Amino acid sequence: MKSVKQFILIVAAALLLSTAGRAEDIYWFKDLDKASEAALKENKVMMVDFWADWCAACKVMDEDVYPDPEVIKAINENVIGVRIHFDLQQDLARKYGIPALPFMLFTNSYGTKLFYHRGVLEKENLLMVLKALPKEVAEL
Repeated sequence: MKSVKQFILIVAAALLLSTAGRAEDIYWFKDLDKASEAALKENKVMMVDFWADWCAACKVMDEDVYPDPEVIKAINENVIGVRIHFDLQQDLARKYGIPALPFMLFTNSYGTKLFYHRGVLEKENLLMVLKALPKEVAEL
């Protein structure tokens, strides 16, 4: 019985340590209409990330770019982040003519294309784009 309690304590401590000091996560909308409402309210550009589970390059973004604290902060402060699962929301992929993944689309608050990037976008380049965006979408 004692070893079971010790095991539970060790697992609990490991879980706490693995999340301790972790930066906040990117707030991703999964619904473009709700994201658009938020973008209108906050007068921000939307960054729409089309991705899929099978996409190796998408996994690179998920593992190497999006967890970075600077990227998290820049996305949360400068844009309304939206993640669209390519396979589950094919109507949106068709609407925007998504040719390959990952595909990062920047739109105004209404969802009108402003510019896009196809493929992996390295941390430094993504940060340059995010920091270059005007604070209010009306300035575009």
